Amino acid sequence: MCVLAQESEKVFHIQKRSCDCRGALPVSDKIGPLVANYGFGFSLEILQKDETPYVIDHETNTVWYKYRSKKSGSLVLDIIPINPSEDFNFMLYISPGPWFCENFKDEYSLYPARSNLSATSGNTGLNTSATEEVVSYNQATPYSMALPINAGDEVYLVVDTETKISAGHKVEFRVE
Repeated sequence: MCVLAQESEKVFHIQKRSCDCRGALPVSDKIGPLVANYGFGFSLEILQKDETPYVIDHETNTVWYKYRSKKSGSLVLDIIPINPSEDFNFMLYISPGPWFCENFKDEYSLYPARSNLSATSGNTGLNTSATEEVVSYNQATPYSMALPINAGDEVYLVVDTETKISAGHKVEFRVE
């Protein structure tokens, strides 16, 4: 099922499995616009009680993406909401290997390499001019610092919005 978005763009409703780590959508450079209004998928993988200020408290409307870098450099990304008034949060994890999703909840969920939980609507992501690796709730900094990455590295991006019915978003990865 899809609905019309901006001129000639369609927003694709993803399957519920892509709201979990094991069903992460592979991205080569760009993906979207997509929307997932399922909540947390089949498994609640992120649930913490104020253990860290740079991980969401719980999954509201999450989508998981995985990206494998083709070259070394600084990973930058943009999360672009279809509705600019929506606020998206994200956490980015470096995968240590094929067991990442299996062990995510117990070993990795509290330790993202980058995150941004700012209270700022509109675009968010990583860029080379940002100065903070992680941005916690209620800060007004929409971008976190780019991530040094090597060719072949795989990262998992968790995008979440507390908007009950989201209009969707696009994701763009690049290495500079």
